[in-house]
Amino acid sequence: MRQTINLYQFILDQRNLPLSFRTMLSVFYGFLLLLLFISGILLLIHLKNIHDLKKLEEKQSLASRALQTKSSKVIPKQTREQIQSSLAQQEKIKTQNERTLDQFKNVFNKTQQGFSEKLISLAKSAPTGLWLTRIEFLSEGDFFSFSGKTIDPFLITDFIDALSEESTFSGKSFQIFSAKLDPKENVTEFTLKSKEPAEETK
Repeated sequence: MRQTINLYQFILDQRNLPLSFRTMLSVFYGFLLLLLFISGILLLIHLKNIHDLKKLEEKQSLASRALQTKSSKVIPKQTREQIQSSLAQQEKIKTQNERTLDQFKNVFNKTQQGFSEKLISLAKSAPTGLWLTRIEFLSEGDFFSFSGKTIDPFLITDFIDALSEESTFSGKSFQIFSAKLDPKENVTEFTLKSKEPAEETK
């Protein structure tokens, strides 16, 4: 009399393991699809950042050409040294924007759970000409503090309005904690803080 023993099923029965090979395979494929989906989102964000950087470079190129054209018609108050200083400052701003984009790309590649959506919203909301130099998530992500620089102070309110439209910051209100002009770089340094629940109820 021949008796066939399924060792795989026998081991599962002995160890009381509920997962079958098909179930484990389904879980693996599901996890793989999730990774592909997240990679697609990060790729789109990366492409958007590259697109924004190219637009900034185009504006920088146009500004440089305009300044070079006007350099032959300098009025008494604008010396050639001032124009060259302005060009150097624009180049410095461009370099700072590139560094900020690189920092965001590094954060997105790590996809830190819990803060990745907020970082994505920040990257989408920051207008051209404004960049963040410090980001703080306090009280387990319930309180935020953002510091940065901008070439136009009015971009700060545009940034706040854009943040209010993001679902990740729904119900949060931001206020300008500080803003001052840096005469050396000719940029405005600012700090935004979200209001704590106790402040919002006052």
